[in-house]
Parts: sequence; C-alpha cells; structure tokens
Amino acid sequence: MSVATTVFSIGYSFYFILVFSHNVIQTLLYGQ
Repeated sequence: MSVATTVFSIGYSFYFILVFSHNVIQTLLYGQ
C-alpha cells in the first residue's frame, strides 16, 4: 500500500511540475 502511495505521490508531483513548467513557458512566450 505504501509503495502505491509513493508511486502516486511521485506521479502527481511530476504532473504538477509538468503543468507548472508548461504554464511558465507559455507565459514567457506570450509575455514577450
């Protein structure tokens, strides 16, 4: 159970970072 929770938390963190970085890139591109 703890292994599944760890994998889920890592996947969620990776997804959050991916979306956050995507938003930053969009902001930089359209900000100029």
